Amino acid sequence: MIPDTLDRWTNVAVHGLLAKRGLESDRVEFKLQLPGERKGKVRLRRTCAAFANSGGGFLLFGIHDDREKAVFERMVGIEPTLDFAQHFSPFPGECTPSVDWDFKNPPIVLSNDRVIHVVQIHDGWRPPYGLRIKDGPIEFDKRTNGGNERMSY
Repeated sequence: MIPDTLDRWTNVAVHGLLAKRGLESDRVEFKLQLPGERKGKVRLRRTCAAFANSGGGFLLFGIHDDREKAVFERMVGIEPTLDFAQHFSPFPGECTPSVDWDFKNPPIVLSNDRVIHVVQIHDGWRPPYGLRIKDGPIEFDKRTNGGNERMSY
């Protein structure tokens, strides 16, 4: 079962979701870390807009998305010294219009002293939310069980 509020995301809830062969869905996406390369940054911005266009959802950072790995191998975490909110905030902020979000504070602490950051992307009240790539038109995505899908005009 997917928790519906940030305070319900706990180590036990994440472990339980992954133990049931937790898959990414229309409400949850797993990220190992914040992206460093341009392509990954664009994908994360698209996901923020897609969740806002589709009722909201949760991004879990510090989770490996390889379902073949054991649960404890998937829950790798992120260094706790990272100022996560500062590094994450440009992603939803660069959507058009800006996407509303919150994050679990404090994050979920793992036994290896690393943390899992949970971000809630809120259902947008000013849809549609999109992303402009370079000088091209604004592109709009929605979130489905298959991931992000481009919406038609």
